[in-house]
Amino acid sequence: MKWKMLIMVPVLILAGHAVALADGAVELQSLAEIETVVEHDDGSVTVQREPASKVVPGDEVFYTMRYLNGGADAAEDVVITNPIPEQMMLMRTGALAPGQRLVFSVDGGHVFDNLAQLRVTDSTGRSRPATAADCTHLRWVFERALEPGETGVVGYVAQLQ
Repeated sequence: MKWKMLIMVPVLILAGHAVALADGAVELQSLAEIETVVEHDDGSVTVQREPASKVVPGDEVFYTMRYLNGGADAAEDVVITNPIPEQMMLMRTGALAPGQRLVFSVDGGHVFDNLAQLRVTDSTGRSRPATAADCTHLRWVFERALEPGETGVVGYVAQLQ
């Protein structure tokens, strides 16, 4: 049996939960983290991530969605759709794995396409090319099946405005 699924991920600033989908076949865990700089006694500095429990304007939040096909069969037509939280502006996206395609929406998740193909209407009624700052949703389309036991990560970084 092969699974076909669309995964909608409402990730909030304080996200950090696991969701089992399609009768337990694909599991999704979403994380929202910030990076902090830690200075050690020996003078060395490391950057570490911690849950985004408190975010102030200007902070960048790292949104990560980990997926696992925990089922016994391949999962086909997998799509992960993630709304960008209000008051957040898309800064950059993570690298894509082979067989993944990323498309964007600037209209609340109604239409998805390559960012270069999307347009928005400004406050004066003029149409202009969309930018990352206009994005409302991201969608990762898996163009190949997820094999049983296969795991991976998709993600993006957004800044609180």
